[in-house]
Amino acid sequence: MKSLELSKNQMTNLNPPFWPFCLLTFLLCFSACGSRNLTQKKSVVLEMEPVVLEVAEKDGRKVVVTYDAQSLFESGKAAYKTGKFAQCIEDYTQLLARFPASRYSTVAVYNRGLCLEEDRQFGLAVRDFRTYTGLVKTDSDLLDGRFRWGFNLVESGNYPLAVRLYDQLLNHPTIGEFDRAEAHLRRGIARMALRQYAEAEKDFRSTLKWVEQKTQGQIQGNDLAAESHYRRGELFGILSSNVKLKLPLKSMKSDLDSKIRFFRRAQSGFVDALNVRSPYWATAAGLKLGELYERFYDDVISAEVPKGFDLSTRQYYLLELKAQLQPVLTHSISIYERNIAMGLRLGTDNEWLKETEQRLNKLRALIEENKKAADEMGPLDSKKKPKGKRPKKRSRIKKPESA
Repeated sequence: MKSLELSKNQMTNLNPPFWPFCLLTFLLCFSACGSRNLTQKKSVVLEMEPVVLEVAEKDGRKVVVTYDAQSLFESGKAAYKTGKFAQCIEDYTQLLARFPASRYSTVAVYNRGLCLEEDRQFGLAVRDFRTYTGLVKTDSDLLDGRFRWGFNLVESGNYPLAVRLYDQLLNHPTIGEFDRAEAHLRRGIARMALRQYAEAEKDFRSTLKWVEQKTQGQIQGNDLAAESHYRRGELFGILSSNVKLKLPLKSMKSDLDSKIRFFRRAQSGFVDALNVRSPYWATAAGLKLGELYERFYDDVISAEVPKGFDLSTRQYYLLELKAQLQPVLTHSISIYERNIAMGLRLGTDNEWLKETEQRLNKLRALIEENKKAADEMGPLDSKKKPKGKRPKKRSRIKKPESA
């Protein structure tokens, strides 16, 4: 494949179809000179983007393909708006490769980062947004680049660098309430991933404070407020799951109290997220609320069993424990069903609802499995006697010696 880049000076020497540009130049010069003094000429410079012509083979024939920066920019922009992110990435990559000095190139770096972010290629998006922050001059553009950079740092798992970046952003004197709320939220997510739970919860509370201040308490439908509640639920769900139930019984009772306390705070966070009524985060919270009950059930079932239990006693112990915890599973199923119904009512179709349906089917199968195992085992007090002959006693009835 051969390529040729034509500058604005070279284009004036070409044959048609480039003659309209020559004609336009002539007319502009003619009108500028005036009708009474044709000997005085005024030069007119047309600022034009370069064009690249490539000879490519298509259907067995050689064809000339034309590229220019503006067309690639507009094509990438249209692809982004219609959700064709792979095409968007390709268009902006072509633009940056062929026209690195174009006036579109800096914005193309940012826009390609957006396309990569939507395509969930967060590590590559980090590269573009970091590059963009080094190219821009205005404070507004710099903040835009840093916020997108920070978001993708969190999503790609580079939590320490994300925390440092958001520390800088929160010290910026001109960012508004919503920007501060987002910075606290993303830093809180990074801190939670780093197991800095107390600091993370402070960030989530700060998010709510700034949103409520900006909206004067009208947070219905606000995604930042909804996600902040959701993340608090997620944080306390992790803390609840981290509490392991171990013997002796005195220690287990204390651990169970802690587990239930964290469980209730997680439950409160997810319910608060539901009440904000943001469709995306409401369905996410509905899923995680049901999962919270499911995980609590699994953790209690996995608790240590007294060592003195033999195999049979252990089996009956677990069956009885599952029977006592059956309402937890039933409640979890109810939450999943309501979450699916809410999604249908809102016209929402996302990854949260798909996972909700999978978990619902899994729980229904688990309940059926528990019921079948209990039926096969039967109650402890009606256990059948073992089959086979009764063993003989060592002692026998003796006969008198005179007999």
